[in-house]
Amino acid sequence: MEDLGPALAGAFAERPADEHPWRSLRRAFDVLTRINADAPEHSLAFLRMIEANPTMAARHRGKQQAWEELLVPLVAARLPGDLPAAQDPAPRALVASAVACLNAAMRAWAAGDGVGSRDALLNRAMNAPLG
Repeated sequence: MEDLGPALAGAFAERPADEHPWRSLRRAFDVLTRINADAPEHSLAFLRMIEANPTMAARHRGKQQAWEELLVPLVAARLPGDLPAAQDPAPRALVASAVACLNAAMRAWAAGDGVGSRDALLNRAMNAPLG
């Protein structure tokens, strides 16, 4: 899981520079949805193990926060702003929201016993209507 941070950052960096960062974040998460694509039962077992163990859940969240720290500057570089990067909440809010969507999609997938597409659920989460 720790090695996934650089892979996510690399996938984001490879996206077109003029693409909206939200879309780039979604596509970067393909790195995650491809894990165990041929054996989804492994991903399901992993998710259930994390949910059942508070210590593991906390460690997993810590790793996701490390991912966020890698992604925030990349998102900040693509957003127009009149604030110094460290004072602008927008990049951090976008990245944290995208990770929350990822977690919601993976929980929904696990709740459905791993049936269906993780990508479809992630698309649904990240395209949820705002109004």
